[in-house]
Amino acid sequence: FAMHAGRTRRTRTKGCGQQVEEHDLAGRNFECRGCQTRGRLDWLRCCCCCCCCPIWNWIRKSSWLNCVRLIIGSIPCCMKLEELPSHVLSRIFLRLDAESLAKLQLLDSRWNELAGSNELWRMMLSKRFHVQSVNNQHLKNTGTIEWKNVFSNWVSIRRMPSSPFSGQRYPVLGWNADTDVLIWLTIRPSEDCHVSSGHLNLRLIIQNVMAAPVTVESSRISFTMKDDGQPPAERAISDLGLYKSSCTGDVNPPQRAEYPILEVYDFIVYNCHVRAPPDVVLEPDALERFSEVLIPSREHNTKAERLYRCEFVESEIWKHYECLPGGFWVFT
Repeated sequence: FAMHAGRTRRTRTKGCGQQVEEHDLAGRNFECRGCQTRGRLDWLRCCCCCCCCPIWNWIRKSSWLNCVRLIIGSIPCCMKLEELPSHVLSRIFLRLDAESLAKLQLLDSRWNELAGSNELWRMMLSKRFHVQSVNNQHLKNTGTIEWKNVFSNWVSIRRMPSSPFSGQRYPVLGWNADTDVLIWLTIRPSEDCHVSSGHLNLRLIIQNVMAAPVTVESSRISFTMKDDGQPPAERAISDLGLYKSSCTGDVNPPQRAEYPILEVYDFIVYNCHVRAPPDVVLEPDALERFSEVLIPSREHNTKAERLYRCEFVESEIWKHYECLPGGFWVFT
């Protein structure tokens, strides 16, 4: 190989006084007698020389870890991002949010093809909403599903991520107006829609949809009442699970954390045992007395504090309660 000719060689003296030549290859010193080359060798070409080549013998006898180190050491560290293989870029894109992916599509034709691929957006849908499949007959009848359009539609209707304690089967009674951290408020109603033991069982679903990690301070979550003369409602907050997003499209099991850190598309579910006003009997009447939920948080990197507000929506409250003949109330 003429490309290696003329490169400098180093010599060192062994303990016995013998002079030997050294040639660096990915952090290791070799002299390939199979191809008689000198200097920094191209390990792939030297492996093709013959079975008597010392490099080939070292790879054949070494552990897989040493082989991986050799391969990684021979990769140029100055490789540009656009030179990476498509499957590597797709893995990187899965760690971004939807807004960043949309901006990447504006760079050039290759990035537009990669960032807009249907398979990538199918996995983004699973990562954002924590679903493994879409049971929608209308979408199935249309043939090929454009997952990016499905993603955009679900974002526009503020669809809740799915878990055993959240999802489309739980009616939403309130939400926030922010776009970086989304909050949904639901309730676990009693059988007869009456206030049970003077408390309401509310649930908060908090999801981070921005790239910066967020820490939720659950011990400082509070509920405020519409009547200014009343103090904030007494409450007990318990963690029902932290759901981490997956870059492989799988749904991860819930985790428990005292101080949860929400990465992009992670969400957490809190059960809130809140004391209702003492003079009400029905759940909808009690819910009308509440104004909003205050959720303190901070950005994990900058430690900047942020207060999110989730408002009770009165029209949504009465939409899900119905009085039947005979004075029986049901939750629909």
